[in-house]
Amino acid sequence: MIKSTLRIAFAICLLISQIQVLGQSNQSQIKGRILDQNKQPVAYATAALYNTDSVLIKGEISNLDGYFTLNNIKENTYYLMVNHVEFAPKYVNNIEVSANNMINVGNIALSEQSVELSGVTVTAKRQMIEVLPDKMVFNVSSTVNASGNNGLELLSKAPGVIIDPDNNVILQGKSGVRIFINGRPSRLSGTDLTTFLESLQSDNIEKIELITNPSAKYEAEGNAGIINIELKKNVNLGYNGNFVHSYSKGSAARMSNGITINYGKNKLGFTANATRFDNSFYEGFRDITDQSGYNLRLKSDEFKDRVGYNLTSSITYDLSKSHSINISGGAITTTGDYDGNSRTNITNLENNAENRLLRSQQLTNYTSSNHNVNLNYRWKISDNSSLSSDFSYGKFKKDNNVYQPNTYFDESGTKEIAQINNAFAPNTDIDLYSAKLDYEKKFDNITLSSGVKYYEVQTKNQFTVSDVVDGVYTVNEAQSNTFDYTEQVGAIYVIGDFTLFDKFKMNAGIRMEQTASQGILESTQATENDNVKRNYLNFFPNVSVAHDFQKSKISLGFGKRITRPGYQDLNPFESKQSELSIWKGNPFLNPNYITNYQVTYTYNNALVISNIYSITEGYFARILEIVDETGTIIIPRNMRRSTVNGLSVSYPFVLTDWWEASAFAIYNWSTFQGEFENTEIDISTQIYNLRIQNTFELPWAVTANLSAYYNSPFIWRGSIEIKEFYGIDFGVRKDFFDGQLQIRLTGSDIFNTGSDFDYLGDYGGIYSIGTYMSDNHRFGFGLTYKFGNQKIKKQQNSNAMDDELNRL
Repeated sequence: MIKSTLRIAFAICLLISQIQVLGQSNQSQIKGRILDQNKQPVAYATAALYNTDSVLIKGEISNLDGYFTLNNIKENTYYLMVNHVEFAPKYVNNIEVSANNMINVGNIALSEQSVELSGVTVTAKRQMIEVLPDKMVFNVSSTVNASGNNGLELLSKAPGVIIDPDNNVILQGKSGVRIFINGRPSRLSGTDLTTFLESLQSDNIEKIELITNPSAKYEAEGNAGIINIELKKNVNLGYNGNFVHSYSKGSAARMSNGITINYGKNKLGFTANATRFDNSFYEGFRDITDQSGYNLRLKSDEFKDRVGYNLTSSITYDLSKSHSINISGGAITTTGDYDGNSRTNITNLENNAENRLLRSQQLTNYTSSNHNVNLNYRWKISDNSSLSSDFSYGKFKKDNNVYQPNTYFDESGTKEIAQINNAFAPNTDIDLYSAKLDYEKKFDNITLSSGVKYYEVQTKNQFTVSDVVDGVYTVNEAQSNTFDYTEQVGAIYVIGDFTLFDKFKMNAGIRMEQTASQGILESTQATENDNVKRNYLNFFPNVSVAHDFQKSKISLGFGKRITRPGYQDLNPFESKQSELSIWKGNPFLNPNYITNYQVTYTYNNALVISNIYSITEGYFARILEIVDETGTIIIPRNMRRSTVNGLSVSYPFVLTDWWEASAFAIYNWSTFQGEFENTEIDISTQIYNLRIQNTFELPWAVTANLSAYYNSPFIWRGSIEIKEFYGIDFGVRKDFFDGQLQIRLTGSDIFNTGSDFDYLGDYGGIYSIGTYMSDNHRFGFGLTYKFGNQKIKKQQNSNAMDDELNRL
């Protein structure tokens, strides 16, 4: 079935490519060449064509040889403006265009800027938070207090994002977010995804895009949408680079050192980065639970140390004016040591003679590696059409060794009653294959896009359990297993982007995905869940319409999505997180399906008000069940239904010439409904999220950021309420030697008000109240040193051209 899907997709791409002759009745063309004062070609200059009313008609970026071409120009009189960041603008006036006319304006010589502004530096600066109709952008490079954070910590600073105690990412009240890196999806989930995000360093991240209702071009995976993390790229000429150091201290210390080297000249572009990180983490639980006539008081502390390297590189080569190729890859290697200690006072509320004290440890060491390589080929067929392809391979491997000694004492803690020592070796090996082809064709009032994609994930999980007696390890065959999971998805999409009439636009598309998966369990213990297969076909429509008024814009959107269960959630065997807490996967966990509705209003390109209504059928919940009176087992289950009705408001404003701020607020009404083991869940909650970002331009060229945030209570694991929390972050930056050296001081949650999560749960006969403690109360130092040529160039792609035209 997937092969048939691919054939259909390629047929659609070919069909669209055959209709290029449409919309080309007017073949008038304007071309020329842009040179500097030394008659050398100027690459990446903007050639913008205006009519006599100074309305922008069309724009193009000059290639590496300085040539540009403007196609499909209607009969009229125009003037041409040529612009480049290093030169003064140049105009070519009175260009008369008639039908089927080929006009060559010849060489256009630019001269260096002759206007000097004494004592004044003009700097283009991005807003820290940009709210666009289709996404929100958190510009990490524009905020000082983001320095020194890892990728997971950085996400928690993004507007509308919460990281819960399980390190799940919640976006605008919804979990199930897909994480993309440079526009490519990460296939990791659970603790593997957490480890990967914590290996990223904020100093290497350019921006974070929050896409709540992705178009049909994106994969349909992801309940809450997509978070795309864009890493910094080389945008400078010649040889250059930088060295970055960051250090922060909370309960534990974290440090990273990285160097980036870039080279760009003519048709070749190269960049490489190497970063070493040495991070320590602390987390703790203080919990009181009543269940089955017992009272359990838990005190748990865990320290984690991770040391590793993150290596990335990219080579881009322009084969010709129309063809380019890029090869990129990366490798992350990590070693970790975890030391967890806990004590649990177990009180029998009916028989004090059975009171006990449990002392437990969890000693873990692991190694992990994450490698990936990607080949991209782009063919600019014409000025109005393009074809691009991507081929990717990734491999993730993680080897764990866990030793878990447990000792029961009497109530006083002096007399040993029993000792149960276990060892675990949960090892994971994942191979990821991906290929996609995208085609785009532009006409006068419509842009058609189509594409095909195939990816396959092969996961091998080996779980070995050993009983440890007097230091002797004996494999427990009954509790050990291997679980292999394979998932294949073939997809095609078609999108039309229409301009129906003046200032009214519509985007409509549909994506079809065929999914085939199989989970195979091998163990000595017989189970009916040893081979679970699935094969299903889904269609995901997405429609949005927008209308521009004089100062405002309104857009409406509708889309459907899917969230497939992670491989860790499907393994049906039991894994002890502690002597009293067991994790068990659910091989019959079904994907959930999401319907999103969105309306967005924008006023004066500043105030943005958006309402999102989302319905999730089969929501993933982690349900607690009682085992042997004092223990609990956590099982992922499909909840019947979850809804989120969210309203967000964003507004940037300038208070003085040295103080800018932006405010972002979210209100969500969320419901969770389901029934498990004759226990009905019907929870509704209101969630508020407020963040205010301030930027101050202080004397002596000092820049400061101050951010305040508040989060109201929210639901964790589908049945536990997390109490409100709030905090303040700050950052101060000073540049030296004309920006060549940058020094930063940062503080996260400086008053220690937002690093602990208080929670309350009452479900299925289990009543619990407690606090989860993290290590987010931190202060740090960082520096960046730049070397080599720092003259900016523009990348030769559509985004670069759009940026230049927006400046004009």
